[in-house]
Amino acid sequence: MEEIVKILFDKLERSDSDYTNLEVQWLYEHIGDENPEIRDSLVFISLASGLVEEKFTLEQAEFLAKSAKEEDILFYNIQKGLPYTVTRIFAALLYGFLVRVDGDSNSSYHKFMTESERNYYLNSVLNYLKEEKDFTDFDVKYGWVHGLAHAGDYLGQVIKHPNTNREFVLEAFEIVINIFQNLEYGLTEKEEARLAFPFVEAMLENKIIQEKLSQLVANRVFPVAKGGRHRGRFAYEKFLSAIYFALESKGILEEKLKIELLNILKEYC
Repeated sequence: MEEIVKILFDKLERSDSDYTNLEVQWLYEHIGDENPEIRDSLVFISLASGLVEEKFTLEQAEFLAKSAKEEDILFYNIQKGLPYTVTRIFAALLYGFLVRVDGDSNSSYHKFMTESERNYYLNSVLNYLKEEKDFTDFDVKYGWVHGLAHAGDYLGQVIKHPNTNREFVLEAFEIVINIFQNLEYGLTEKEEARLAFPFVEAMLENKIIQEKLSQLVANRVFPVAKGGRHRGRFAYEKFLSAIYFALESKGILEEKLKIELLNILKEYC
């Protein structure tokens, strides 16, 4: 193992690296490595750069898409927490990059998936957000897990994919709100913003109009919390705040949505 780790770390230092099939298989098999240095600094970065920078052959990209689907690694021991969560969360990142290059007309992997694979990767994110219960951000033993943040990144790539429609975006929004409504602990690593950005992207892609969003955000009910606001309500307000500032910074925030968001955010501010 030490030899292949050294070889793969060396390849990260070179922009023109290519990979053997055995190396790609090793990276795939270690996507949930319990050693955070191997998982974060080697496996994740190698898979991401291999796809985005087109260092993998088409056959290697197809291997990743086929293997992850067949093994359904996004739902690996879905009812269990750590260490199983690590595999699921980093699978979400891989899924996001596979979706990204499949939908990118400038990528050599454009439309490389079969129809069955594409449907699986586009639809799995919503099922995952509904089923995952462990959104750990950091663990002393396993390092950064970034549960909700990575799920948000995957959702963002799916929403940007040309095959995703408005109905999907609406369903995704309801699922995210449901996560906030059932939140049992506070979020500390800006996960709300990572969940907000996919919907900003949806508005930029005209997959949801701002008038519709202004209707969706209004009158959301959260459980009553003893001694103050429900932690999910606070997360929801941070989520809306991220949407507000993202649209405002781009100069595209429409008046109706702006008024609705500001009305909700009065307590938060």
